[in-house]
Amino acid sequence: MLAGKEAQIAVRPRITLGGVPVSNELLEEVRLRVETTDLDGIASSSEKKDFAIFDDKESVHSFRVPNRVRTVTGYPVGQDGENL
Repeated sequence: MLAGKEAQIAVRPRITLGGVPVSNELLEEVRLRVETTDLDGIASSSEKKDFAIFDDKESVHSFRVPNRVRTVTGYPVGQDGENL
């Protein structure tokens, strides 16, 4: 990843209830949270609202790479703000 350039995160969540797969289409108001940490340990985050997730393919989100980035984490969040 190059600072100031565009990068992509691909996610494909698998939701289960009691060990049984549940369709991602049942989820409402899904957001993608992207968290970054720079070389000084300073963290920041952003969210992509109305993030569509699918059962049969990855969902992709593009973002601009911050300066001096060390780590990038992306994960879907449900309408209650909890990680999926």
